[in-house]
Parts: sequence; structure tokens; C-alpha cells
Amino acid sequence: QLMDVMPYAAYNLRQYAIEHHISFEKLFSSQLESEKISILSREARKQERLSLDIFSGECFAQKRSKHGLISEGDRYLWVSQEQSPLIQLYTIGHELIHAAQIKEVFEMEKAARVAGPIAFSRFLNYYGNFLSLAANTLESHQTDQAQLRLPVFGLADRIVSQFYTPVIKNLRRGLARGGEFYNQQLAKYGSLLGYMMPVCNAVKVKALREVVPALENAKNILFAKECGLAIKLDEVKSALPVANREQIDRYRDLIHAAAKSAQLNWEALRVIASHQYYGVMFWRAEEAEENLTISSDPAPICLNTAYNQTQQ
Repeated sequence: QLMDVMPYAAYNLRQYAIEHHISFEKLFSSQLESEKISILSREARKQERLSLDIFSGECFAQKRSKHGLISEGDRYLWVSQEQSPLIQLYTIGHELIHAAQIKEVFEMEKAARVAGPIAFSRFLNYYGNFLSLAANTLESHQTDQAQLRLPVFGLADRIVSQFYTPVIKNLRRGLARGGEFYNQQLAKYGSLLGYMMPVCNAVKVKALREVVPALENAKNILFAKECGLAIKLDEVKSALPVANREQIDRYRDLIHAAAKSAQLNWEALRVIASHQYYGVMFWRAEEAEENLTISSDPAPICLNTAYNQTQQ
């Protein structure tokens, strides 16, 4: 029933159903199943070692065998059961874009294998330099810690060399006092952390992959409000998840303009990309169309375990 007031999420859901040649009802599951949209309870998420945050959702791909190919793996998409149907719907719409991005990686790998060993080597080099997220954070992979503390990309590289600088001291104090206080420290700085943290290309790609889904979040919420629904969600905050209050106010008109226009607003897209993760920043390019371009000389890579799971 909510699909009428969230047209962008509804479109993504329809396309996913068409892709699988099934009806909407058959898309959903209460357990984690490949190619299904899993609506998971807290207990189910705990068993699968997924985030316990009630507003969480995720799409990822996992290889079937340790030394197998990504393109022969499975895609998983889930959202938490505790969310309201409205938040579930726009989260599903958001994650379905990631499902399409992962499918594109599958197709790239299949095409490279058909083309021959040199093409497959190029694919692995591309994957290692731009898709294989091996950046150090201060987080572990344990669910209980991951749900309490938000990662700051680049902090692990700065915390020793700038141990006594004011910002790092505040963040260290937050780490010492626990997850909630630490997250409050991050919320105070917002995207300012992006000006001082070094990040690798894979982290930038991770942020880039959130740009279109984040803008669609804003479009869905804005459209529903204009239909007359009373929704206690801020469409700008939904597009700029790590922005603080001042940054949300500063960019409100820009995000509204981008959400209501059929034309690409490159400055708005750059701002969205720079507010997806703490520590990630995209600088304004001389040509606006280059705002989201990552320029880099590929370096030697070691895929290690990162090839075993496709990052969002």
C-alpha cells in the first residue's frame, strides 16, 4: 500500500520482481535466503552475525566456496523486522540498488573469464584497487561492537601520528568512555572529519556507491510528505547520514533542488558522497562533472581474504 507514495523504492522493487519472474509476495522471506528480500527479527540477525540496530539493512554477496568465483556466489538482501513498513520499504529500495551494483560486478567477472587470462587479471587488479575494502578501522567484526560504534575511515592511520592533537584527543576520549559517547563526538564533527583523514580508493568507491541510493531516500521521503503523509523523517538527513545539524541546514536547499530535478546536480552528488561515512571527503573539481571521479595509478595488490566477499 505504501508503494504508491514511495515511487522510487517501488520501481526498484518492481524491477527486482521482473528480474526474478515472480510476484511481490514470493520475494520476501523471514530467513536469510539468497536472492530473496529477508525481513529478519533481532534473533535471526544475531544468529547470522548481522547488525542488531533496528534501522539496519544490507545487501551483500558471498562466495559459495572459499576459492570460488564471486560471479558464482549468492546475493543476500535483508532489513530488520522492527522497522516501520515505511522505513522497511525505502530501505529495501536503497539496498536493491546495491544488489544491482553487485550484479554488475558479477557480469564484469564473467565477461573477463570468457575474454581470457589477461582480461581476468585486469579484472582482479581493478577489484583489488577499487572494490576490495581492506582499510583499517578501529572496529572488529563482532556484532556487539559493530552495532555500538560507527567507523571513522582513516582514524587508525591518524591516531598514532597525531595522538595529542585536539580532534584525536576528543575521539580517544570518546573511545575510552564507550560507544554512545563516541558516536556523540562523531556527530559533533560530522563531515569535518573528512578533511583530516586519509582514505584509500576502495573506501571512496564504497561512498560513491551510496550516492544514488541516498538521493533516492530523500526523493522517497519528500514525495511521501508532498502526498500529505505526516512523516517524522528528515529527507536531508537521510541523504547525508553523517552530517551534523549545521551541515544539514547548510545543504538543505541544495539537496531539495537535486531531489526535485530530473537533471544531474554534480555539486549535490559531491556533497552526498562526502556525507556517507566519517572520514571520507570528495573535493570539488575544476569541472563539476569530475566531482565524483577517482583518479589513481593502480598499484600492486594482494587480494587476501577481501575477494571472498563483495563489499557494498
